[in-house]
Amino acid sequence: MRINRMTAAVLCAAGVFTSQAALSAPSTMVPDTVTMAAAPQDVVEFGVYLPLRHQDDLDSLLAKLHDKSSPHYQHWLQPAEFMARFGPKPEDIAAVKAALTARGLTIVSSSAHGVRVSGSAAAVEQAFSTPLLKVKSRS
Repeated sequence: MRINRMTAAVLCAAGVFTSQAALSAPSTMVPDTVTMAAAPQDVVEFGVYLPLRHQDDLDSLLAKLHDKSSPHYQHWLQPAEFMARFGPKPEDIAAVKAALTARGLTIVSSSAHGVRVSGSAAAVEQAFSTPLLKVKSRS
């Protein structure tokens, strides 16, 4: 499994680091902040979440669940059934874990949706082929 350049979204969501592309927004969007290169030894922790499978089937099911004329109207799935039908496969989670650990990152925890990862800024930059920047509040 090839790791793509999802670093900006993942790390920005964690509120810790951001990529150069994410900083191209007007500075008024991040007032009173200072941006600097992440030190190689800085520890970064972030989540990697896999997308849902069978999106067309899911969209169809959702339409049926909300259609009063459908026999499936409000016949909600249990969480386990939803994940079995639409969640990432366990082998996909395992492949992500293997790819990240092979790049020197540590798996902190995992769930049916994805994994929590930790590593040095240098390892994250290397794994995702993108620089990390630290954003700090001036206050």
